[in-house]
Amino acid sequence: FVPEDSDVQRLFRASVASGRIFPHHENEIRTRDGGTRTIAWDNVLLRDADGAVAGTASIGRDVTDERAAVAALARSEAFAYSLLEASA
Repeated sequence: FVPEDSDVQRLFRASVASGRIFPHHENEIRTRDGGTRTIAWDNVLLRDADGAVAGTASIGRDVTDERAAVAALARSEAFAYSLLEASA
């Protein structure tokens, strides 16, 4: 769920109105239980026969756990590197 008055909603609507859209974007959404998840979006404008914007198609993938794993790995690598540096 992305609140209607959010910056994400305003940016998305403005980009569609301009006829240009971000093909890839990530943002947080709020879940029913009040938590947040990070979603990676792939977007495309749909056009009618005259080339006018008729809508959008968007597919979202939950990357919350992937982003957390990448961050944990980076912390682990930094810690291992600091141990190596301290022992040298």
